Amino acid sequence: MPTASSASKPKRSHFNLTKNLTIPVNPTQIRQILPTRGLSGPTMARKSIQSEGFKPRRGQVPERQAELELTVFLEQARRIAQEVAWPTRCVLCDRPGELICDACKQKLYWIDQRWACPVCGAPYGWLTCSECVNDWELRACVSAFIFGDTSARMVSVYKDDHEKRLAPVLALSIATALDEAAGWQTSQKAARKVSLSQALSVRHLRRRHAGEARFMPEKLDGIVFVPATSAAFQRRGFDHMENVARALAAELGIPVIDALMRGEAQDQRQLTREQRKANTKGTFQVVEPVAGTNLLLIDDVITSGASIREAARTLLSRGASSITGASVCRTW
Repeated sequence: MPTASSASKPKRSHFNLTKNLTIPVNPTQIRQILPTRGLSGPTMARKSIQSEGFKPRRGQVPERQAELELTVFLEQARRIAQEVAWPTRCVLCDRPGELICDACKQKLYWIDQRWACPVCGAPYGWLTCSECVNDWELRACVSAFIFGDTSARMVSVYKDDHEKRLAPVLALSIATALDEAAGWQTSQKAARKVSLSQALSVRHLRRRHAGEARFMPEKLDGIVFVPATSAAFQRRGFDHMENVARALAAELGIPVIDALMRGEAQDQRQLTREQRKANTKGTFQVVEPVAGTNLLLIDDVITSGASIREAARTLLSRGASSITGASVCRTW
């Protein structure tokens, strides 16, 4: 049974805005479209919202200061002009005014980490999980939203409709969920209904990490993302999770390790659980040294867990010490 390492945290079921977003997202505006819950923990405490504009460092030469001030001014002017020409509309319902309107924010349901499965991150699975048998290779798994019509649309608009302004939004969603998960312990249950070799390996993993917080940023060496296939990259023109990983790295102060390469695989959205498992088997390669590292592995949506588990197995086979998983959405 999970136990809180600190006083109970406030309830959070929906987005809680402090300001409206009327111009394209930049790093100082990301928090304006995310809830306040979870931002008071140690991970987020060192981050504060700063007003836009340049603040010179001590000893900065005047010429360099003027150059940077001009750069900031031109960037602000560019965003204002862009907003005048193409006013921001809700990416989910097309209502004008905000990147995500109030009505749509109310339909994005956060996973309460108190009740989530510590092994696979499924909502309400901490006591008896219907999505896993405690056999995942991850030391813990954390997801931000319950996968539904609105959250699915948000992820799809980002990666398929090229709404790249959502990358930092998705990143901070993951960061908020991780910050909350830091108050709850990893699973201490042994694997069930699996082969003897699996049970022994997972039991060793559970014993080694028993009693730890589900998220421990101070012990992480890097953030790794589940990469897109080459076909998806060519179709979209960018790797959607790489952008999220870099925004998350800036938020958490943990470097990105671009360690995985993915071979060809079928789009998994229409595949069954067993087909997903077969589709991802052997498709990942490690292209950067990861031996002895503790990694945070992120993906957009965890359904059966086939992709993130195969990626974790590949990293562990190359010497990674532990893998903590995280995603934007989790099916239930």
